[in-house]
Amino acid sequence: EQKSHDIGPIVTDAVDSPKESTTSRLWVHDDCTSWQSFVRIDKPGGGQQVTFGTDAFRLTTQWSSAGQAVRINGELTSCDDGEYACLLRFRVPWAFEQGMRWWQSIGQVSEVEASGTYSQTLVPIAAVTSADAGVALAVPPDAPCYFKAEYDAQIGLSMTMRLGLCPRSHVRAKGAAFSLLVMPTDPQWGLRDALEKYYDLFDRYYQRRTEKYGLWFMGRASDYPDPDLLMFSEVGEDFTRNTDYGQLLDMAQDNAAHGLVTFPYTIVGVCHVIHRRCHAESVEQLNAVLNDPSPQFTPWHRACMTLNRHGDQAEMLENVLAGAVGDPQGQVYIYQRDIQPLFGLTVSIVCNPSPGLGEDCKGQRWLAASEKMMAHDVIEGVYVDSLGRWCDYFDYRPEHMAITDLGLSFLDDGRLGKPNKFSHYEYLLHLRQALHGQDKLLFGNGVHQGTWRDGRFFLAALLDIAGSESGPRTSLNKYDLCRTYMGSKPYLLFSQGQWGSRKQVERYFKYSTLYAIAPSFFPRYYMLEDQVDQDTSFSWVDPAEPDLPAGTYARDRDLHKQYLPVIRRLHAAGWQPVTHALASDSRIRVERYGVQTPQLLVAVLNPTSQAIGFSLVVDETSLGIVKPVRLEPIVGAAAVDSQGWCLGPGEVEVFVVTERKHENVRTRATAQHCPV
Repeated sequence: EQKSHDIGPIVTDAVDSPKESTTSRLWVHDDCTSWQSFVRIDKPGGGQQVTFGTDAFRLTTQWSSAGQAVRINGELTSCDDGEYACLLRFRVPWAFEQGMRWWQSIGQVSEVEASGTYSQTLVPIAAVTSADAGVALAVPPDAPCYFKAEYDAQIGLSMTMRLGLCPRSHVRAKGAAFSLLVMPTDPQWGLRDALEKYYDLFDRYYQRRTEKYGLWFMGRASDYPDPDLLMFSEVGEDFTRNTDYGQLLDMAQDNAAHGLVTFPYTIVGVCHVIHRRCHAESVEQLNAVLNDPSPQFTPWHRACMTLNRHGDQAEMLENVLAGAVGDPQGQVYIYQRDIQPLFGLTVSIVCNPSPGLGEDCKGQRWLAASEKMMAHDVIEGVYVDSLGRWCDYFDYRPEHMAITDLGLSFLDDGRLGKPNKFSHYEYLLHLRQALHGQDKLLFGNGVHQGTWRDGRFFLAALLDIAGSESGPRTSLNKYDLCRTYMGSKPYLLFSQGQWGSRKQVERYFKYSTLYAIAPSFFPRYYMLEDQVDQDTSFSWVDPAEPDLPAGTYARDRDLHKQYLPVIRRLHAAGWQPVTHALASDSRIRVERYGVQTPQLLVAVLNPTSQAIGFSLVVDETSLGIVKPVRLEPIVGAAAVDSQGWCLGPGEVEVFVVTERKHENVRTRATAQHCPV
């Protein structure tokens, strides 16, 4: 495309091998077929269908303009009744050239080597740049799939999707649908620029629906010191207290009086049956364990289920088992759990929460219970727990594989199954629609990289608020991932322990400030010494620290008062993936908040163990700033030195970016290095 003559997006020269330059090919085992090489896409919004195939498969794609990207919607179809595990790879044939960079994440960028191969499976955007060009492939949030983003120096940039073809699936007989985006990226900002385009293109998923922000806590605000620091309360599941529906509303009213938000607890990926041991070796023994004595559920689970006319425990268990996730051998996943205080007396059943499993399935029951709880004004949303652990399972039950809105996939063994994280996606999609219809919020826990490093990116797109139970040991890579998942939407961390050391807690607050993430703590952290005996729920959570000190909040209160107002200010301004600000020392991490002055802030962190002197250069033109800028530090950690600024080991600083009132040659030159 010539800048002087905009002819619109063109699909062109997508070659399968760098040695071939005239045709594209669909590979099926060792056979391949040529297809059309050049396709014109009319502007705006026009499209072109391309179909090609072999005797075994057919691939139909519809190419169309979509904002700053080309969107490809397609379907891969088998020509027989067989089941197939298919790796479908789209490739941009950009072979190695000097100066190329692969964007592993917003914080990890690698110089491409001539024989290098680079990949990631956490963010569905593959981005590579050179000195003067950049391109990205992305899977949209409304078409989730298992993917692999990759760059091979000999082959080019690619996105590989794992698609399962199964004639038993009711969604598309013999076929699997998919979507992909192709878009240019700024060569300087790479993945960050691609994310900005992605968020804009799918703003309905990344629109921030609440400006409230503060710490994540449990229960009643009146039980905590300094309730003004809190914001999001989860109320419900507790293995030691029988929290009923009336108590939920009472707590919600107390929280609302403090201006705080209450979310009733729900969990859809697992069901706990209590007061029994599980040593079953067969289905018959399992049923005996679960039904004798008669099944008992945790008090909150039972209370929520009875909201939806299901008071009989045996009937509840029958429906739970009907929706239980099955392993490749046809057995359901069930585990003996050591959950305080019922050590060895809790059996957990992994569940498929898809509402499509039927009227009495677990997903439908939780939707109905949530709808009744949402009828009260003091309930401002619903909390869904454990999107991390239980999403890692694959469901191999044939009757479940036949009921899916998103299709099937597979792991490395090639056996077709339904990823339980996509069953959760189907559930969250229904719950999100119901909540947003009443102007309420969806809060999910366990939004992290996943056990198999497949990530929770697509689940995060559906959430208004997300979090994970990680504390002071959270790595910079995880912070990068959390912020990438949510864009400018709220993300919260919850510490199960790790607060024995003041140094650990300081790091927690400083790293969280860079990313405008609320660093929260379990209830024991706030308890006074004479209250410890009341706490039997959270003293056990960190095996490395069995005697977590209570009353630690009093020790760290100054950290809360210093950093949380800054975190709230950053959140209010809104995280922007493209910083338009760079530190002269690449070890200094930089993030930007806000679009224009006077709500424009730049946060910097020194994650090393030594002090670093650096200058900070702000791209005034890109930010629409007419006059030279002035940087005002508000944390107080950065000192002025000969290079501009000096930041101590592990320290964080936040600068307010303003325009200078008086401009002259001297101040313009000074502003380039931004020392004052």
